[in-house]
Order: sequence, then C-alpha cells, then structure tokens
Amino acid sequence: MENCVKTLKWETMKQKAKEQFWNVTNSNGGVFPNSSAFLAQLEAALGVPKRKPREVLKEWQDEGTEIIDKWDIRCCMKLAKCFPSCLPKNTTLNSIPTIEQDEKDDWVVIFN
Repeated sequence: MENCVKTLKWETMKQKAKEQFWNVTNSNGGVFPNSSAFLAQLEAALGVPKRKPREVLKEWQDEGTEIIDKWDIRCCMKLAKCFPSCLPKNTTLNSIPTIEQDEKDDWVVIFN
C-alpha cells in the first residue's frame, strides 16, 4: 500500500476538534470528552471542579472552544488525542506530522 501525503490546515483541524467537542457535549445531556487532561484544563480555566458538567454546560462549551482556539500547533497531536475526528481519514494517532506554512502563510499540518 502506498503512503499518501495528507495536508490539513491548522484552522480546519481545530474547527473539526471544536465540532467534535460540541457534538459530544450536546449529546447525552452533557457528556464530555474522555480526556482527563482536557477536562483538567477546562476545570482549571473555569475554577469550578466541584460543579457537575450539566450545571455548567454552556460555560464549559465556551471555555472548551476558547481552549481549542488557542491550542499551540506544536501540540497538534495532543489535540488529536482529545478529538480524533480532527485527523484526516486513515491517519493514526501515532503519526508524526510536519508543520509548515503554505503559500498563503496559513499553518498546515502534513501527514505522510
């Protein structure tokens, strides 16, 4: 099987992560991603670790979106571990991407 190069704009990757985050948090009455690291960031940012997710759903969604918006591209695979649907099809979490700027100076993540 031949390897093909998959290029994804960083903003697109973050948008897909936000869509997965919102889909998960909106389904089942406020179920959150199964990532303790992401939830810890969310709780630390809001300072509300003792409150139940359903009580703070809108706050968590807004804060989660902001965390994703500010995500450092150098940690793109950590984002992918939290939100695997942001990866191109048939790309694994073990992939090691290259990060570059394209001809329009947009950041892109390249998977070989």
